[in-house]
Amino acid sequence: GAVGIGTDSPGSLLEVRGPAGTDFYSAGILTLSTAETTVIDGDVLGIIQFQAPVDDGGSAAILPGAAIWGEADIDFDSSSNDTSLVFATADSSTAIAYQQERMRIDKDGNVGIGTASSAIGSTVEIRGGTGTGFGSAGLLTLSTAEASIQNSTNDVLGAIQFQAPLESGASDSRLPGAAIWAEAEATNFNSSTNSTALVFSTASSETALATTQERMRIDSAGDVKFNGDLIMADGKGINFAAQTHGSTPVDAA
Repeated sequence: GAVGIGTDSPGSLLEVRGPAGTDFYSAGILTLSTAETTVIDGDVLGIIQFQAPVDDGGSAAILPGAAIWGEADIDFDSSSNDTSLVFATADSSTAIAYQQERMRIDKDGNVGIGTASSAIGSTVEIRGGTGTGFGSAGLLTLSTAEASIQNSTNDVLGAIQFQAPLESGASDSRLPGAAIWAEAEATNFNSSTNSTALVFSTASSETALATTQERMRIDSAGDVKFNGDLIMADGKGINFAAQTHGSTPVDAA
C-alpha cells in the first residue's frame, strides 16, 4: 500500500507532505543522512538509487542502474560542509561506484559532464572519453524537432545566445546581445543533402536572434561572408560591401 507522511491520502507509493506556509517552510522534506561523525572529502552523505531488484535476469540485472548522491568535497568542520551532487549510471555493473559518475554539480554550482571537476573558470564542462579524432571529443548537441528542414523559411538547427537577462535596465538590455546559429542552406534537407551555414550576429538595441542582425556567415562551401568591414588592429580595413564572390582581393587601406 501507499505510505503518506503528513497526509492520509498519498498520491504515490510514498508521499511526504509539508505544512502550509511559504518558501522552504511549506516543503515536504526527505532527508538522507549519515551517522559518520568525522566526514572527510569523498564521503557520501546520502544516496538515491534506481533499480529493478526482482528482475528475472538476476546478477547485473538487479543491480542499481542509476544513482544520485551527495558527496563531501572537503573535510567537514564547524565552518565547512562543501558538497557536490553526483549523478551516476551503469552499463553492466552497479551505478553506486565512483567510476560510474556521469555528471557533477559542485559546491559553486559548476557542472561537469564526463568529469568530476569542471575547468577553471568554466560553469559547464563536457569532457569526452579517451580516443582519437572526434571519438574523444566532449560533445554538445543543439538540434531541432522539425521534420522538414528548408531554407525558404530560414530554418535554424540550433542556436547559442549571449545575454544579461537580469540587467537592471530591463527592456532591450535583457535581450540577446549576440548569437551564433546553424541555418539551413539546402532548399530542402533530404537523404543526400544537409547543406548548412554557421551564422554570427550582434545587436545594438534589439534581439540578436534575427536574420537582420547577421554580421558574418560561413557557408556550406567554406566561404566567409561579412555584412560590414574587417578592421585590423592598426585601424586599416576592408570594405566587404564593395566585394563580390570571386572578385580580386583588395589590399587593406
